[in-house]
Amino acid sequence: MSERSLQIGLVFFGALNLLTGLSQLFAPGWFFDNIGPYGLQNDHYIGDVGAFYIAAGAALLLSVSRPGWRPPLLYMSAAWYAIHAINHAFTVGDDNKSDAHGIAQTILLAIGAAALAYMASASDRGESGSGLPGSRGLPPRPPDYPPGD
Repeated sequence: MSERSLQIGLVFFGALNLLTGLSQLFAPGWFFDNIGPYGLQNDHYIGDVGAFYIAAGAALLLSVSRPGWRPPLLYMSAAWYAIHAINHAFTVGDDNKSDAHGIAQTILLAIGAAALAYMASASDRGESGSGLPGSRGLPPRPPDYPPGD
């Protein structure tokens, strides 16, 4: 995966999470009616979840210029989306709009989880060209290290 592709993915998921969180925090009624129509509406809880989305989105956006942040943030995001997709799979019938709406959300979350996992793995292996192999942010050792061996 190229550095540019990874940056585009980080901006996409960062902006998606940031916009989702902002809509939850500042327009919880709209969010409930249009995005997350599950169970009874609780504006306070929707806003609390929005605060997490905002923080996660901002962190992904900041990682565009901080390659060492990427692997842990991307692995965490992949796990979050995967668990979120599993939760949706078990509650498809609880979607107040329709089963099709719930199924679509489940599929989109699963695709997001797979994309984030791929980005995490590529970032962790240093495939993005960022010069940071692995999540440690250390340059590779020279082939003759340690000297004298």
